[in-house]
Amino acid sequence: MRIDVDDSEVTIYGAIKTISDHESIKNVLDDVVQTHKHITIIVPESPTIISSVIGYLIKLIFMKKIQITVKVGNDSLYQMMHELELIKVLNVSKMDRE
Repeated sequence: MRIDVDDSEVTIYGAIKTISDHESIKNVLDDVVQTHKHITIIVPESPTIISSVIGYLIKLIFMKKIQITVKVGNDSLYQMMHELELIKVLNVSKMDRE
């Protein structure tokens, strides 16, 4: 997994599946939300996201009042978000195919 940050846009490449991934994502997002109240998270590849990352994103939205937009590239991940009823909560959309 690799994370790139461009201002308030965070792109997470690779699979998101370990506790170490969660810690890396949490640390990056903690830094970004220090200066931004609206962030965009782009997940172009991962077919899943571990529950601890989803829980952390929900915490940012409801406890820290951060506006989050999530863009996903993998159809399986989008379907999982839909089944968990997270499309509206996390403002999830599919990435445009280039």
